[in-house]
Amino acid sequence: MKSILLPIDQNEHMPSALETSRLAASLFDGVVEGVALCPKFTEIVTEPMVAAVIPPFDWNEADYIRRVRWSFHHYAARHSTEPKEATRFRWRGGSALLDASLGSLARVYDLTVLNRPGARGGRMATVESVLFESGRPILMAPPFPPVVCPDSCYSLER
Repeated sequence: MKSILLPIDQNEHMPSALETSRLAASLFDGVVEGVALCPKFTEIVTEPMVAAVIPPFDWNEADYIRRVRWSFHHYAARHSTEPKEATRFRWRGGSALLDASLGSLARVYDLTVLNRPGARGGRMATVESVLFESGRPILMAPPFPPVVCPDSCYSLER
C-alpha cells in the first residue's frame, strides 16, 4: 500500500485520521496524499429526482481549501522532522471534492483513510461513495488518535 488518500475537512476527529494515515503509510513506506473534502451543504431535491447542492451565501472555497491545506501541511511538517520517519506527505490540488466524486478518485489509491461516520466526525455519504465506487480498501480512523507503543513494550523480558 504505497499511496494513501486522506480527504481533509474541518471536523473535530481530523487529528485521528491524520495520525492513522501517517501510521499506515509508515508501515508500508507509503505516501499520504491529502485532498480537500467539501463540507456538507444543504441539498434540495425536486420532483424528477434532481438534487441541487446549495452552499451558504458566504461560502468561499478558496479560503476553505487554504485552511484545510494549512492543517495538513502543519501536521506533515511536525512529523517529517523525525529522523526515523519514512512517511511522505503530498497535497493534491484542485477544488474541494464532493462526496460523490471522492469514490472515483479513490480508485487510483491503494487505501483511503476516513473518519468514522457520526455526529461530529465523518459522513456516511463519504464512506458509501468510497466503499461502493472505488473498489479499494478503507481504513476507518478511531475517534481519538491512535497511540503507538514503543518497541520495548513488546519485549518478552520483564
